[in-house]
Amino acid sequence: RVELLKGLDVNTALSSTDTLLHLAAEHGKEAIVYFLLRQGLKLNLKDREGRTALHRASERGHTAVALKKSLKNQTTVLHMAAIEDDATLAQYVQKNLDGVVAALIDHGADVNSCNELGYTPMLLATELGNSGHTEAVAQLLEGKADIHVKDKQGRTALHCAAAQGEVSVIQLLLAAGSDANATEKEKKTPLHLAAMEGHTKAVSVLLAGKAKVGAKDMDGCSPLHHTARNGKERAAGVLLASGKSKNVDDKNVWRRTPLHLAAEHGHELLVGLLLENGAKINSMDNKKDTPLHCACRDGHVGTVQRLINWTNGERANLQATNNVNKTALQVAEAEETQAHQNISTLLKRKMFLVK
Repeated sequence: RVELLKGLDVNTALSSTDTLLHLAAEHGKEAIVYFLLRQGLKLNLKDREGRTALHRASERGHTAVALKKSLKNQTTVLHMAAIEDDATLAQYVQKNLDGVVAALIDHGADVNSCNELGYTPMLLATELGNSGHTEAVAQLLEGKADIHVKDKQGRTALHCAAAQGEVSVIQLLLAAGSDANATEKEKKTPLHLAAMEGHTKAVSVLLAGKAKVGAKDMDGCSPLHHTARNGKERAAGVLLASGKSKNVDDKNVWRRTPLHLAAEHGHELLVGLLLENGAKINSMDNKKDTPLHCACRDGHVGTVQRLINWTNGERANLQATNNVNKTALQVAEAEETQAHQNISTLLKRKMFLVK
């Protein structure tokens, strides 16, 4: 009986390393689980085989046990999988989330309840990712889950699904009326998040759902800026095709174009793609650095070659100086690595200073 447990240390392990929660969960004793959670027990305690209470309950089919929450922080065992550094538990919930969500709704739970970190079941379902929780999301939508609620980072369920590249979930959310251009705290839209991770199909679906290809985040970066920085060539290609390349020279708050970022990070193929789509090869940022300056500074030999050998239209200005009157050659010569020495030689040959 529950009364017999009062006064005990609920986190004390028994001889088998089982806690009272393990045993109550395994045998589906919801009243005892509820009592233990009210006492503030540790949700992530494991038995000798590394199993938590959720594992034990679900192995016996006691799904409802996972829905009991601590009154102190509104955290269920299910919520815990998203916020604890517990890969085993998270993996288990990912595999069985559809069944847990069905039980949640069957037991009349509030599908829009938040835990202390601001996670609703919908945010949890979309943020777990990698398993395509389409059915879980569909069940939550049918249960009138709020698709516009945001977590503490200001992300909606669509942001979470976009960041994970969950195409089927994105389609469900868009069909349910999710805002494709909603912004989180850093002013990033779902398209920004899908683009920076290189989720090409997700990018296409979001664009079809009226996501703005030229949306700017708090740093003035468009989705194309993020693909350029992260070397996501295929996603960049989709963005360029959608915007008919009109955003290819958009500048962020530092007046850097996507070409600056691709050059700075040594993404040679992306540099070529941007140039082929009309990027201005000699565009200057707020320090008057050109993309060539950026590539030289970071020692990207292949990228420098791509820039100085570009002949389809305006060519790279090897004499351009930045705000400290340094040419790209002088920027390269300021470093002593082998890569920088190779770049210096390339530039000198291009300028006919050496054979």
